[in-house]
Amino acid sequence: MMRNYGASPFHEKLFWPTLGMAGASVVVLLVGGGLSELLGDKALFWVTLLLCAGLCAPCAGMVIGADTCRAGDDPAERSTHGFIIGCSILGGCIAAAVEVIVKLG
Repeated sequence: MMRNYGASPFHEKLFWPTLGMAGASVVVLLVGGGLSELLGDKALFWVTLLLCAGLCAPCAGMVIGADTCRAGDDPAERSTHGFIIGCSILGGCIAAAVEVIVKLG
């Protein structure tokens, strides 16, 4: 449960791009999942799953970073660190998706 800090625990500059990535993950899941089912393409299924997970990672990182603050921590700074870690996970998921395309595609 988010603690009440009296202000948003997220940096305003990162909040909207993060929500955009979370929305994009839903679109990727719906479109990619539907296409992989229609085409029966196993590689497309795994690429969709990896990209969806990667696009959710920055949003989850921000929320977890802000919610796990200890006394004296700045929630905006912690959420920024979570966003950066999530972007690293996104990069790893993109690399794994490229590997799936190369191996199976």
